[in-house]
This record gives sequence, C-alpha cells and structure tokens, in this order.
Amino acid sequence: MENSRMHNRCVKLMEESEYVIVQNNNLRTYYRPNSCRVPQQGSEVYIGNLPRDMFEDELVPIFKAQGTICNMRLVISHDGFNCGFCFVQYYVPHHAQRALLNINGLEIKPGHRVTAKNAIEARRVYIGGLPRNKTFVEVWAMLEKYVTGIQNVVMFPDKHVPYYNRGFAFVNFTTRRDATEAMKKLCRGELYMWGRNITINWAIPQIDTNPAVMTRVKVLFIRNLGFNITVADLERFLERFAGSIAKIRQIDDYAFVHFNTRHAAELCFEAIAGKVLGGSIIEVTWARPRFYKNLCELVRAARANRFL
Repeated sequence: MENSRMHNRCVKLMEESEYVIVQNNNLRTYYRPNSCRVPQQGSEVYIGNLPRDMFEDELVPIFKAQGTICNMRLVISHDGFNCGFCFVQYYVPHHAQRALLNINGLEIKPGHRVTAKNAIEARRVYIGGLPRNKTFVEVWAMLEKYVTGIQNVVMFPDKHVPYYNRGFAFVNFTTRRDATEAMKKLCRGELYMWGRNITINWAIPQIDTNPAVMTRVKVLFIRNLGFNITVADLERFLERFAGSIAKIRQIDDYAFVHFNTRHAAELCFEAIAGKVLGGSIIEVTWARPRFYKNLCELVRAARANRFL
C-alpha cells in the first residue's frame, strides 16, 4: 500500500515537471530528457544518511530549492527501499555549494540528519606531449576518433608565441562514465598521435573549500584568454551577460573579475561558462580566498615530496 502511494506521488511529480524517473536495475535516475544544457565540473553533491523510505517525491523539492537540478541518482536495494544515499547533480557549482551549506546537517525527518559532501567528479583528463602548433579544434577532432562524450577541450596559449599551445590540454567529458570509458580506451596501449607519444592521466582535483566561504565570493577567475584580448574587450564581452562589474584584473591569459553583488557574479558565471572568446574556449571558476590558495600550494608540495 505504501509503495503504491509513493508511486502515485512520483507520477504526480513527473506530471508537474519536465523531468522523468527511470529505473535501471538498482539505480533510479530523475532527470530532464533531451536537455542540451551541460553541467559544470564541481556541480555534484553526495547526500548520505537518508531515511530509507524517502523517494523523489519528498527529496526533489528539498534539493530543487537550492538550484536547478540536472539529475538525481538514487540507489535502490533489493527490498525496494533506498540504500540511504543519493547523488544530486546541479548545472553550476554555486548551486552545489548552496546545497552543501543548507542541507548538510538538515533534520530531514525526526532523528535523521543528512550529510552533504562534494562528490568526486572524475570527468577531467590531462593530455600531455601535444605538438605545440595544434589547436583545440584539431585535438578535439583527433580524440573523437577514439572516444565519445567530450564536453570541451581546454588548451592554454604559449606566453611568448601566442599562436602555439603549451604542449598539454585538459579534456572535460559530459559524464563520469564517458571519462572512464575514454581512459580505458586511450590507456590500453601507448597513445600515438601526430607521430609522437602522447601521455594521458586523470587531472588532479582541486582541494575542497568551505561552502560557507565560497557562497560569499563575488570574484570570478577566467582563464584561457587569448593574449590579444584586452581588459576593454573582456569587459564588453561580460557586460552582454551581466552588469555590476566592479573591476577587472587581467594578467596574461587569465583575469579576476570582481562584481558588486554575488547575484551578478552568479548570472555571469552561468552565462559565459564554455563560451568562445578570441578563438579559445574560456574556463570560468570561482576565485578562491587567499587562505585556500596558500593551503593548496602546501598540499601540492607535500604530495610532490610524498608526505601525503
């Protein structure tokens, strides 16, 4: 009887939205079919300590209040109840940060305080040893002969010869599965492209920061700008999507953009992620406070010396 009521509530949830619920073996996925929008790296959250009798009809409204959901994956046990955890993927990182701040420790039912953590998203691959005269379009076209699901290819121009790259690229995949399959295919043997050996490995994820701190940041870090892009060019580009820019500090091929309000920064982030400027796909992330930048440098140094 209870399962029947739950099923009816989930059917009503789908009827009231553009989302569907599909169950494949023990995994139930709530998502919007035919959506062209691609989630950004760092937008997924792990939710633990869920009451086992809660399903999409009760969970989705809680997660939806934090931002637009790309998908929610709920693991189901053999007895028909959930396994006590799920993964919620938003489209942009600041919605995930909001979820971490507001949901972690939330008493979702009497006696049940849920936990929320950043999910490890292995969707970014590092490729080294590239010919320096290749563009991201050429690298993308070559990789598509071997793998599928590429979201974008990010390459950085050489400081002294702007028309050359720095010999490496980051490849972002649409899903973790796409990235994993790509690593299996590309690492089966020695990767040989353009008459040379190419190295491939997982990109090192960034260190997590306190979501309470990150939700107050009003500065965007934008990189992979062409060396011919000036501050005025960047300002004109950004003002098409969001106003209230306080100042722009540009250094070579990257820039810090300060906004007067957090809301303006969020609007700009969502609008420019993945856009092409000056012939290159720009990357945008939230600037990290100086304390966390110093911490990242210390941890990287420790790892390099095998202390961690």
